[in-house]
Amino acid sequence: MNRDLDASDSKAWRAMAREVLRAFDLDMTPPCGMGAEQRSKAMAAHIERGRELLDEIIDQHVAAARTAVGRASRRRRAQRGIYAAAFDEAAAYARAVRDGQDRVLPAPALFSRGRLPLLDRHTHDRTVLSEGAR
Repeated sequence: MNRDLDASDSKAWRAMAREVLRAFDLDMTPPCGMGAEQRSKAMAAHIERGRELLDEIIDQHVAAARTAVGRASRRRRAQRGIYAAAFDEAAAYARAVRDGQDRVLPAPALFSRGRLPLLDRHTHDRTVLSEGAR
């Protein structure tokens, strides 16, 4: 699956990396005075946006299949793949932050280096954050 998704739009991967880095920053260095509930909502919003961008990449990947069976197979593999699982794990982590249990859990794969190579190639460069300045 990685090879197939690798051909996807680099801008979408960079936008996804930006959302991941913003969620990571909220986890590692939350703004002063931000409570756990606010922090978890903000983290969840970035994680959800990143997942939406992943879904767009998956949709492009699926659309490139030649047959309906091929499209169904690609969608199933992608939805069960490491990237979808990483976003699901990060969403659960954001809920744990809200509940005050985040420090007993390991950091999600989405916040780790080396486990998601297609995303890592964009998160290593924090200048991606300035590209989508809000």
